[in-house]
Amino acid sequence: MSQLQNFIYLEVVILAVASIVYPQNKMEVYLGNIVPFFIYIIESSLYLKKQISNPIQSTKILIYGFIFKMTFFAPFLLVFIYFYTFNTRIFVFSFLCSIILFHTLEAMIISSFFKKENKKI
Repeated sequence: MSQLQNFIYLEVVILAVASIVYPQNKMEVYLGNIVPFFIYIIESSLYLKKQISNPIQSTKILIYGFIFKMTFFAPFLLVFIYFYTFNTRIFVFSFLCSIILFHTLEAMIISSFFKKENKKI
């Protein structure tokens, strides 16, 4: 569960730094970070629960999570960029940075399981 704590700590750091750098655009930064944060938290917590009980089921969670993220994030970005009037550059930059960061942390979670299995052998 420490990996999920890393998600939360890094999200707080991202929001704090972005609020300092772009104080006039806090709403765009928060909207760009919060949605990917919640989706990755849900996917990671499901993955961690299933990894312990059923490794094959955890692979299905990763596959379905990837499909869901791709089908959800595209309309989400289109709707926000098209209908909401704000600084789209900061929103998209914030969104992409959070996606890259959370995807990297997700990869770290997966690799940590393989390292544990190698140590047992």
